[in-house]
Amino acid sequence: RMKRSDVLPAAIAAGVDMFLFFNEMDEDFASMKQGYLDGKITKERLSDALHRILALKAHMGLHKKAKTELVPAKEQVHNIIGCKAHVEMQKEIADKAITLVKYKDKDVLPITPERYKRIMIVYVKGLSAPGLGSLLGAKKVTPAEELKNRLTEKGFDAFIYESPVEKMMKQMEAGEKPDINLYFAGKTPIKDFREN
Repeated sequence: RMKRSDVLPAAIAAGVDMFLFFNEMDEDFASMKQGYLDGKITKERLSDALHRILALKAHMGLHKKAKTELVPAKEQVHNIIGCKAHVEMQKEIADKAITLVKYKDKDVLPITPERYKRIMIVYVKGLSAPGLGSLLGAKKVTPAEELKNRLTEKGFDAFIYESPVEKMMKQMEAGEKPDINLYFAGKTPIKDFREN
């Protein structure tokens, strides 16, 4: 597995022209710059990427528009994002994007409560960072909770997998804090411990 500091310049060298989001902008920029200084990213590759990015912006006329036309004011975000047209577009994209990746049984479909009553949802989360959802005051229901609710409405016994760490964090948030944490790696059997 490659480190992020290696992945970024490798991606640019392989043909990615631009990153839309950063984990940490200064750190990611430094990784890309180091990739250039180390020769992983060539001057020609950067020039190609720059020309494609600028050509697309020119084609879209972005250089002729004021910033206020491109990025709505915070007060207007509610009227633009989440409007009826966008909600319909979101539904259409979601409907077309659902994929059953792979399952060991060939005849897994259709998935019905009669065939598969209990469904465990494993929620793979990305980085947790405040985003557009928090800006819009989005509801606190996660996508996994929404899926669980919908499956339950259809008659499934659906539940979300909770890792031991998540369980521990919930207990701590609820005030169930231990008096002391004891970590045991389990390399030596307990019977082998001796008092001094």
